[in-house]
This record gives sequence, C-alpha cells and structure tokens, in this order.
Amino acid sequence: MKKHLSTFLAALLLAALLAGCTTGGFKAMNYSENSGADYWTASYELFDGYKQRELTLSGDSAHSFEVEIQSNAGKLALSIKDSNGASLYNSSELPTSSFKVEAFGAGKYTIRFKAENHNGSYSVKWV
Repeated sequence: MKKHLSTFLAALLLAALLAGCTTGGFKAMNYSENSGADYWTASYELFDGYKQRELTLSGDSAHSFEVEIQSNAGKLALSIKDSNGASLYNSSELPTSSFKVEAFGAGKYTIRFKAENHNGSYSVKWV
C-alpha cells in the first residue's frame, strides 16, 4: 500500500512540476483560464493586474513560444525572461497579433502578462 501511495505522490509532484507555477495579483471579469504542460490561455471581458507563469523546458535543442493576442480595449504587456533574468521578449502594449519568441536550450522561463483594463485574450504555447 505504501508503495502505491509513494508512486501516486511522485506522479502528482511530477505533474505539478511539468505544469509550471502560475501566480499573479489581478482583478477580472468573466475571466476563463486554461493551462497544461505546454500551453497557457485566457480570455476575459476585463483583466487588470498581472498573471505570471514559471516553467522549465528540458533538452538541448532550441524552443519557441508561440503567442496569440486578441486586444479589443485597454493595454496588455508581455515579458518572457530566462532563468538569468535576461529578457527574451518585452512589449508594453500588444495589438491583436500572432508571433514567435525563440528560446535557446533548457532552463527555467518566466512568462508575465500585465494588463490595464484589458478586454481580449492571450494564448502561449511552447515547443
């Protein structure tokens, strides 16, 4: 029984580590968020404040973040940093757009959205 419990707890911990950690201080209206091991999406009528996610990418090959933004009103900023705090991407006012951000090698990355009375959605996928 203890072996099964240990295996279950190890699998649960691994899933939590792969999914990353989402933090933030924000107010929102009709906010819907989904996330998994390789994506993070949200749509809302109002988002004011910030949401941040830390994740770890493995392997020696290059990775990329595929970003999609829908901006109907307000301001939405995005920053993506590596484990050393070096900025891979930083924009203070994103229009409706789709783009890629390249990341090189394994490591911890931080994705942060900051909004000022923003109406719209965002989606980030990493490969």
